[in-house]
Amino acid sequence: MIPNPPQRRYHGNWLQPACCLSTGRCEQAPIWARAKRPHVDGAAIRSHLVCLRLCGGAMVQKPRFARGLSEEFMRDLREGALSGLLDATRTYRLDLQIREDYLNLYHDGKAVLKLEHRPRLSAYRAVIHSKFLPGVELPGPASSRKEHMCFDAGPGFVDAYASQLPKIIANACRYRHSEGAAEEALIRQSLIGSSPVVFIDRQVQVHGVSKRADVIGLTRDGERVILGEVKQGLNNDIQHLIDQLTPYYHIAAGADGCLSNEFAFAYRVVVEQKRELGVLPESIVFPAVPPRVDCLVMLCDYNEKSQLLGRLRGQAARSDLRIWLTCPFGPDYLLSPPEEWEQLCPSA
Repeated sequence: MIPNPPQRRYHGNWLQPACCLSTGRCEQAPIWARAKRPHVDGAAIRSHLVCLRLCGGAMVQKPRFARGLSEEFMRDLREGALSGLLDATRTYRLDLQIREDYLNLYHDGKAVLKLEHRPRLSAYRAVIHSKFLPGVELPGPASSRKEHMCFDAGPGFVDAYASQLPKIIANACRYRHSEGAAEEALIRQSLIGSSPVVFIDRQVQVHGVSKRADVIGLTRDGERVILGEVKQGLNNDIQHLIDQLTPYYHIAAGADGCLSNEFAFAYRVVVEQKRELGVLPESIVFPAVPPRVDCLVMLCDYNEKSQLLGRLRGQAARSDLRIWLTCPFGPDYLLSPPEEWEQLCPSA
């Protein structure tokens, strides 16, 4: 049954944009909806992007997993009112992650900013956790959303935010978690030339899966996508890592073990946009053909004699996933070459 044309931007999983959406020229449309010729085959597009001509426009089914910023958002970041955020990202060594028409800025594993695009208003909303705001002065008006404060990110907000970042970071450091800090160190180190993997996403949430995947990366040769889990020290969750990886692997990978078309399209957009914003090396290019998906367990500062590792190996041996293990150590947490990773399952 075809749903009635919605009055809002989203109506369940449906979006009704302006007519220009079907031509790919709508700058405010989500990246997955306005792509004129996505780099995936037509059958895959028809399976999850169903275009119906209604009221002179198009209705598009929202994909289960999407990434990317609108053209308007990208332009404002590069050269518009939001360009100061990129300067702050470099100055304070923040980790910028692209989501579905919003971005996150992280410091030592804590999200110190969520910036949402409000395309109908050509405006932006900044969301910051309340516990990071004591002593911080930001222009209003502000509203609360559970444990967060929301600000209209209008003219002057970015400059004010950048000036208050030292206080926000100092507050966030009080809640610093060693595992989140190790995860961010791995991401930062992956951007240098000697790392075999470049991490392009973190804290990955997919509709219908309760837990998040820690990191998604791409090997330098472009032959593999790495689905990674990070654990620090003697975390008891180590023995349950296979259970965490399995649902994400079967969503991200197709029956052939390669990245699904939906994920490949999303991460091709992420790589292109991160390069455009200068937060990813120009040498990193997402391959034209979806690469194979491998799982990598990264045990940071880990005691390799722990019995928990034996339980992990036992679980991995019974799994159908391609799983590898490496144990990076601080303070740099640079990944070792793939030939030094331990194979945890026969199929790898």
